[in-house]
Amino acid sequence: MSYELVFDAAHSPIQFKGIALGTAFTVLGALLWWKQRSPGLPAWTRFLFRTASSRVFGRTFFFFSLFWTVLVTASTLNGYFRVRGALASGNTLVTEGVVADFVPMPYTGHGSERFTVSDVPFSFSDYVTTPGFNQTVSHGGPLKPGLQVRLHYIQEGRSNLILRAEVQREQRREQ
Repeated sequence: MSYELVFDAAHSPIQFKGIALGTAFTVLGALLWWKQRSPGLPAWTRFLFRTASSRVFGRTFFFFSLFWTVLVTASTLNGYFRVRGALASGNTLVTEGVVADFVPMPYTGHGSERFTVSDVPFSFSDYVTTPGFNQTVSHGGPLKPGLQVRLHYIQEGRSNLILRAEVQREQRREQ
């Protein structure tokens, strides 16, 4: 059987959304902390920093956002390198068969797409950042019910993370 590669985590970019958001909040926190110490504050900001609790807020906001950004960055990079390592070493599980028991994610989100391939369950969402496959059919994903697929995956807790997805090439009918 001939398959066409539709997703490979080894060639997909790092998801920087969480890192970028954390960095933006860290910069905002640094500006709040720096601005409250600045002697030339505009009149409207003096109200913000006139109490001790508001001054503590700037520091707390900065350190919390910095801590959060470091955690998100470490988690994102760890997942990315773990997935790449599993693919490079061939340390993945493989299932092959027809996509069955398909439950699509609604276009508006608030759920996950679920299906099985040879009794192996998979579940994912466009709205969850992951180093593996997460493109649902409602947002143009290639894994549809009834397709013959081969999936390389790893087990993460009670779920399976797709690292490589291949779909059977359509056989052209000779006429």
